[in-house]
Amino acid sequence: AAKAAPEAAAPVKIAAAETPKPAAAKPAAPKAEVPKPAPQPVAEAPKAAAPEPAAKPAVQAPKPEPAAAATAPAPKYAPIPPVVTVEAAAAAGNYVAQYQLGQDKLASGDLAAGADYIRRSAQKGLPIAQYALAKLHEKGTGVPKDLALAREWTEKAAKAGNVKAMHDLAVFMAEGDGGEQTFAGAVEWFRKGAEYGVVDSQYNLGILYEQGLGISPNLAEALFWFEVAKKNGDGGAPAKVAELAAKVSPEAAAQAKARADDWRPSPANAIANGRFGAQPWNTGNPLQIQAIQNALNALGYQAGTPDGIMSSATAQSIRDYQSKNKLEVTGTVTPSLIEKLNAGLAPAKG
Repeated sequence: AAKAAPEAAAPVKIAAAETPKPAAAKPAAPKAEVPKPAPQPVAEAPKAAAPEPAAKPAVQAPKPEPAAAATAPAPKYAPIPPVVTVEAAAAAGNYVAQYQLGQDKLASGDLAAGADYIRRSAQKGLPIAQYALAKLHEKGTGVPKDLALAREWTEKAAKAGNVKAMHDLAVFMAEGDGGEQTFAGAVEWFRKGAEYGVVDSQYNLGILYEQGLGISPNLAEALFWFEVAKKNGDGGAPAKVAELAAKVSPEAAAQAKARADDWRPSPANAIANGRFGAQPWNTGNPLQIQAIQNALNALGYQAGTPDGIMSSATAQSIRDYQSKNKLEVTGTVTPSLIEKLNAGLAPAKG
C-alpha cells in the first residue's frame, strides 16, 4: 500500500537694601554760650549702592507666555498601522486569515466553524486550504466524509503546487479511491512529489519502478529512488537498497548511489505550502513595530534603532509610555497603545 519624553525654579526675590540710620549724638557738657555758626545742612549718611530702578531687577519676574507659545507643536511621525485581528481579516475576505482562523477553530474543537473557514479559503484558491479541506472530507471532520470530494480538492491543491497534495493524489490514483485507479497517474504525481522532496513519494516511486506499475520496470531507477529515500531518512529504504543493489550490476548500483548523493529537491512554492510570512494580524508585524519605534523616539523615549525588531529597549520604552499615559503596562503592541500614539501625532510630510 502506498505511504500515505524640571519644574522651573521659583523666581528669586531681591530684598531692597536698607539705608543705615545715623547714630544718635550724646549731649555735650554745659558751656558758655558761644555764637553758633549758621547751621549747615546735615550730610546724609552714605547709602548703600542701590540696584537699578525696581523696574529692572536683576532677576525678572516671570512674564506671561504669548498665547501662540502656549501649545508645543506635536511631534511628527508616521501614523501607526492598527492592530488587525485575524477574525476581522477573515471577515473582510482575506483567504490566508480564513485558513489560519479555520485551523485555530479546528484545534479548539469547533469543527464545523473550522471547516467552514477552511472551505471559504479553499474556494478563493489557496492551495494549502484546498489540501486541508480535502483531508477534512477524507476523514469526515466537520464535514461529511466523501472520498470523491476529497480526491477532487486534493487534485486542485496538487495542480496549484501543494506538494503533500501531489503525494496524496498519487495515492488516490494508485488505490482507486474516490475515482478510477490509474498507476500511470500515480507515477506522474509520485514523481512530482518526489522531486519536491516528499520522502514517501520517493519510496513509492521506487516501488512502481521496481514492479513496473504504470511504467516499464527499471531496477536501476528504482534503486536510485530508494537511495534518495534512504538519504532523506525513510525507514524502509535501506532494506530495499540492499535488495536491489544485489540485483543490478555493481556499476549500476554505484551509479545510482552517486546520483542520489548529488540529488537535491526542487524548491516548492511557499504560499501554496502554507508559508505566508508576517501578516497584518500578527502583533510582531515588523512594519508596525518600526512605526512604533519611530513614534516613541520622536516623543523622547529610548526605543532604539527603528528596525522593526521588538528589542528589550523597544519593549521597555513601550512600558514607559504606557505607564506615563495610564495605559495597561504590557511592554507589547496593543490597540490602546497604537490609538494613543496616533491621537497625538502630527502627520509627517512625505
